[in-house]
Amino acid sequence: MPKLEYFLVAESHSVDRSTDSISIFNVCNTRQFASFPATLPDLDLISCWLSSQEERDAQADTQLEIFVRVPGNKDEGPFRANFRCDVEFQHVILGFSEIAAPSPGMIEFELMIDNKHVATHSIRVTQTD
Repeated sequence: MPKLEYFLVAESHSVDRSTDSISIFNVCNTRQFASFPATLPDLDLISCWLSSQEERDAQADTQLEIFVRVPGNKDEGPFRANFRCDVEFQHVILGFSEIAAPSPGMIEFELMIDNKHVATHSIRVTQTD
């Protein structure tokens, strides 16, 4: 199974096609809203996976699942994505739009691989004073 290097939620990203370098903009940890219910803007869930030589040789197919937990709502998901272990560092980027925030609290994005929990990224949503 590939090893998770990092997982985060950001407002946007950019990939340099010539170097495959990724720039990540505005990592989300807190968001404030004037009132609730509110809606989070477009978000990118970005993960990077390190594949072993054996996994690359076998072109191992891997399935990711994302669950979104929002205060006062039932869990959303799973949202699924597959990737093949054909490079050492594999970026997987999933875009999400209009995530509802019905009340202040913690929104959690849980990342699973092959039905195993590997990471969570949380965003605290609050009301402005």
